[in-house]
Amino acid sequence: MDLTTALRDRRQASLLKAALKGDANSIKSLYGELFDHVYKYIFMKIHNRHDVEDLVSEVFYRFLKVLDTYDSKKGSVMAWIITMSRNAVIDFQRSSGRTIPLADYKELDRGHNPDTLSRIVESEQIAQVEALLSALPPTINDLFHLRIGMNLRWSEIARILNTDELVLRKQFSRTVKAIKDKYHRHLKNTVKEGRRATT
Repeated sequence: MDLTTALRDRRQASLLKAALKGDANSIKSLYGELFDHVYKYIFMKIHNRHDVEDLVSEVFYRFLKVLDTYDSKKGSVMAWIITMSRNAVIDFQRSSGRTIPLADYKELDRGHNPDTLSRIVESEQIAQVEALLSALPPTINDLFHLRIGMNLRWSEIARILNTDELVLRKQFSRTVKAIKDKYHRHLKNTVKEGRRATT
């Protein structure tokens, strides 16, 4: 675990304790720290802003209702609320009869690049990686969301997904290697096609 994550976890645990004592500012601060993470996680799964906003509200309502049941021995505040978010998404998908693929990362924190050609190339590369990621099974998508998107520790992800930590690490490593291999094959094929087109 890196220092930033450790500090975040301590700060959020302290805010939660103060919130339990009735400190309204701590509740606001905790909400402010967790909101973007909850929103992004749900958005990566759902895509429809209205549904996402409803689910985010529902998650925070549940969170406040069970605030006093938090157990720091089971993981961080972040992992706890992401577990609630994951459960809310699963409930939503079941009730609506939909299974939603991996998120469209285009809407989430993309950096601005003023060079048009660079943006086109970058967007094509991102689209290719997204296509590779979207072909992954939902459990592997969850693993990527939690590890990369939410920056959670392996132990927290293992609790959320109810899977052995070592198994998750191996799945992640194998999947990253497979994605890299497929992506490099795609690039080689694109270069070959480009050369053929110019001759």
